[in-house]
Amino acid sequence: MDAIESRLDSLVVDVDGVVPMAEIPKTLKKLREARFFLAKMTKDSRSTKLAGEDFDFYLSAFLSAGRSVTLVLQVEQQDLYDAQYGPWENRLTPQDQALMKFMNGQRVAESPSARGRC
Repeated sequence: MDAIESRLDSLVVDVDGVVPMAEIPKTLKKLREARFFLAKMTKDSRSTKLAGEDFDFYLSAFLSAGRSVTLVLQVEQQDLYDAQYGPWENRLTPQDQALMKFMNGQRVAESPSARGRC
C-alpha cells in the first residue's frame, strides 16, 4: 500500500505548490476505500473464522480500489496528472515498480472484466 499512497502523495504536488486536498475528494475517497479493504484483509487473514470467499472478496475490492486511485485522480486533476505521473513513475524504486506491476497483474488475473484493460 505504500506505493499507492506514495503515488497519490507525489501526484498532488504541483510545481507552484500543493493542490489542496479539497480539490480531489473523489481520489481521496478511493484511497480510503483501498485502505479499508486492505485493513479488512489484514484483520480477517489472522482470524480462524474467516468465511469461505470473504478474503477473495476483500482482495478483489482492494486491488480494484487501489488501481482506481490514479484513474480517479486523472479525471479530477487532468493537467496535474499528465504533468506529474510520468516523472513520478520514473522515480519509483525497482521494488515499487515491481509491486505496482504485480498488483495490476493480480487485479487483471482475478477479474475477468479487467482482462484486456490496464
